[in-house]
Amino acid sequence: AGEIEINGCEKSATTVKIPAEIDGKPVTSIGNSAFYNCSGLTKITIPDSVTSIEDGAFSRCTSLTSITIPDSVTSIEEGAFYYCSGLTEITIPDSVTSIGDSAFSDCNSLTEITIPDSVTSIGDYAFYNCRGLTEITIPDSVTSIEDHAFYYCESLTKITIPDSVTSIGYRAFEETPWLTAKQAKDPLVTVNHILIDGQTCTGAVSIPNGVTSIGDEAFSCCRRLTKITIPDSITRIGYSAFYRCDGLTEITIPDSVTSIGSNAFGGTPWLAAKREENPLVIVNHILIDGKTCTDAVSIPDGVTSIGDGAFYDCRGLTEITIPDSVTSIGYDAL
Repeated sequence: AGEIEINGCEKSATTVKIPAEIDGKPVTSIGNSAFYNCSGLTKITIPDSVTSIEDGAFSRCTSLTSITIPDSVTSIEEGAFYYCSGLTEITIPDSVTSIGDSAFSDCNSLTEITIPDSVTSIGDYAFYNCRGLTEITIPDSVTSIEDHAFYYCESLTKITIPDSVTSIGYRAFEETPWLTAKQAKDPLVTVNHILIDGQTCTGAVSIPNGVTSIGDEAFSCCRRLTKITIPDSITRIGYSAFYRCDGLTEITIPDSVTSIGSNAFGGTPWLAAKREENPLVIVNHILIDGKTCTDAVSIPDGVTSIGDGAFYDCRGLTEITIPDSVTSIGYDAL
């Protein structure tokens, strides 16, 4: 109740010093789009009272070349520095625990950034299209790197990823020299037991034992893939993992797989053949596809979950009976 946030600035301002207090109340956050499109802003001073830099706070401040974030800040939120194309350096303090979606997206002049040990997650598109970024070290505190986090960082040749990272979103490193070099060594690119990319694979492929999950879109549109063998070590197959692999006719899925993402096998001959056998495609008690069903449908007893998107856009379906064995119904299932 005695705290305020900063919103708004003169578009012609070049230097701004944010006060620690206004009318006796501490300034605790820089609000959504507070300095949005202040294209003439070259310098800003943030007081220690600020704890959060909110969505789009400095978005499109194209003349801003550097900024110091005080130790009081704990979150850099969505699009906070989006398209700050002149930003060459930034210091993120140890107090920051999360870097939000698109936080530094399109910061083309940023060449190096240090992520402190306090950060636990790097959001979707966090550093998307940071074309000048050449080296980045991810600290041991980070457990997740989200979708497209470093997508199109076309100068990024070196990335250090610690063992603490257990979740890597789809196309997190797409269009980076780092990924290209990894693909040249082995078309199955694995990080911390997560298979993040197999798009350069051809023919019959066996995933090595020890891999625990197949990442989202890992093989999507890999049209020269014909057969895949999945080992017992794998428990998860991600969203659209084999989507539009239109040469994929044979898949071996072990009993160890307990999670299959939406559209994991969409557009494959394997799925088309399964649908012809039965419009309810079930794998390891998971109903993964019912999109060709029509009229009234009864899901057989023994199915324990209805997968994400299983009946999505199934316009011919009029009635569905779900047995007591089902314990979960996925996102966008119906």
